[in-house]
Amino acid sequence: MAATTDSTASVWSWSYLGDQLATALLNPIRAFRPRYLPLLMVYFAYGALGLIAAAQVEILSGRVPAPPPTTRGPSPARDRSPFEPAVPLETFGFGMIGYGSWLARDTFQAVLGNSQAPMLGAGLHLREGDFFLEASVERFEKTGTRVFVADGHVFTLGISDTVRIIPIALTVGYRRAGRYVAPYAGGGVGTYLYKETSDFAESADDVSDHFTSYHVLGGVELLSRAIVHAAFELQFTTVPNALGASGASAAFNEHNLGGIRGRVKILVGR
Repeated sequence: MAATTDSTASVWSWSYLGDQLATALLNPIRAFRPRYLPLLMVYFAYGALGLIAAAQVEILSGRVPAPPPTTRGPSPARDRSPFEPAVPLETFGFGMIGYGSWLARDTFQAVLGNSQAPMLGAGLHLREGDFFLEASVERFEKTGTRVFVADGHVFTLGISDTVRIIPIALTVGYRRAGRYVAPYAGGGVGTYLYKETSDFAESADDVSDHFTSYHVLGGVELLSRAIVHAAFELQFTTVPNALGASGASAAFNEHNLGGIRGRVKILVGR
């Protein structure tokens, strides 16, 4: 009985318990190998699931298999406001130089010495998709002489006569862009501001008036990624009943102030 008591006391001694605790804690550390690390990482990742879940993970070649790639679906379409345009509005400013011939050829030839003339202008070009809206203003001014016409013969009177014409136009058109060029066509209305003054003339003899114009045009725009690009166009304009009431135009029976004109346009914008 005494031997049993001594054996029990030795089992529960502090030194014995300390050795057992040290063995339980240190043996796993001494037995650890680097190749165990992937399994431990998986185990701790699934720690709440216990050993069964950890045992279900298969380790290949000592590495944790890469997770399957995630495929991201298309982003949901953003709801577009009913007031937001489907195609952005593009804005261009432009300058232009044109050269052409007046329909009242004999009248301009007699008074100004030439029925052909250059004309400078500028404007604003708005574009949305394949359609465009354009506003432009041009200016022509030249000084000639008053004339007297009898039986088709022109006699110069030696009195200076200055003609100034300012066409203002609004154009609506369609434009179709290709790879390198964009052909376009359009038409519209406008007004011609007409003024004619002469030396030694009474105020009643000078003319200042405006007339409605109608025009059609067609051209081609050279496409470019640069902010500046060019276009070439041809325009026909009719201004009926602007001339012919008096003067040389009445003698030649010419009534239309319109004409046909070719232009080079330089557009600035994107």
